[in-house]
Amino acid sequence: MPSPVRRRLLRAGTAVLASLALTLSVPFATPAAEAAPAAPAAPAGTVASDPLVVSSYNIKCANCFDGKPNEKPWLERRFKVVDVIRYEDPDILGVQEASQGWLKSASGQQVDKSQFEDLVQRLGRPYKLTNSKRNNCVRHTTPTSCTYKYQGASQGTKLIYNSDRVTYYGTGGSRKLTSKSGANARYAVWAVFTQESTGKKVFVVNTHLEPRDASSSRTNWELRRKQAQDVVALIRDKRPAGMPMLLLGDFNSHKWTQYGNAPYAVFKDYGLVDPLGNADKTTTRTVGATVEKRVQTNVSSYNNFERKAPAFDYVNGTYLDYVMTSKMRVSRWKTVANLDSSGRFKGTIPSDHNMVRATVWLP
Repeated sequence: MPSPVRRRLLRAGTAVLASLALTLSVPFATPAAEAAPAAPAAPAGTVASDPLVVSSYNIKCANCFDGKPNEKPWLERRFKVVDVIRYEDPDILGVQEASQGWLKSASGQQVDKSQFEDLVQRLGRPYKLTNSKRNNCVRHTTPTSCTYKYQGASQGTKLIYNSDRVTYYGTGGSRKLTSKSGANARYAVWAVFTQESTGKKVFVVNTHLEPRDASSSRTNWELRRKQAQDVVALIRDKRPAGMPMLLLGDFNSHKWTQYGNAPYAVFKDYGLVDPLGNADKTTTRTVGATVEKRVQTNVSSYNNFERKAPAFDYVNGTYLDYVMTSKMRVSRWKTVANLDSSGRFKGTIPSDHNMVRATVWLP
């Protein structure tokens, strides 16, 4: 995948090219480069605004290969995941299923390296993790004979940032969410970042809620609702008063979910905004949408390794993956899928989820 022209062609106070026109039809090819949207004028005596690019990306855990058609194991698709991240060039990235477990080599031997470590090493500078701990144990590298010690570990739910454009001073952590007995633990991870170009701060949370089960049971629906409430409790506890915030994650819930999109409703009730306005059972309506420019928003965020990308002829696809915001400008949204003219994925499909990417402007 070719390298893009840098988004930030001009800094605050300099004119930039206007956004491209709204596009909704499938398919879309990934553009080679796009100009940054014009910065709004800053009041006298205030710090000028500058775009901040944030993404959420479920990269599928390395050790849960299902052998689906078009699915490649991590060793054969990780280069595509890296390409997507480098190309889309986020300042802050929330990943899910970047497993803390040991990887396996091509010969099947265990390797003392986690999936999230492998990913960040391959991304290289300037990308960093807010927390590199694998497990909440005295010896964090393995859960074997674990003596519990809080290390801020959050399994495969991690925050990655571009250290050239945002700074992380260590204000952050993780919280375990309500889980059912015998199920995999679920976490929310949080951090405060400072945007280098403006000095503005933002509170960011990334989470991965309970998966849907085969029967779409009320039990798992209720659990996701409770987990969302846990996330809101974390936000109320840790978010500095008045600080703008972003919520990233795989909620494992969408607008057609039986009984309703419970996490979405919980987060909206708290006061967060869905830039797409992708409310329950909507097709053409986008009530409350704030995004100015849409790219492939009719493509669903979950692709299930299907060669033909799941997409619709209406404005918003079906989303398991989200970027929600406090009140702020959102100039652009892109559902990232490198498709040919027939709407089919080109080459190796990076993950069973598509990255979602938003350009926001901190107030």
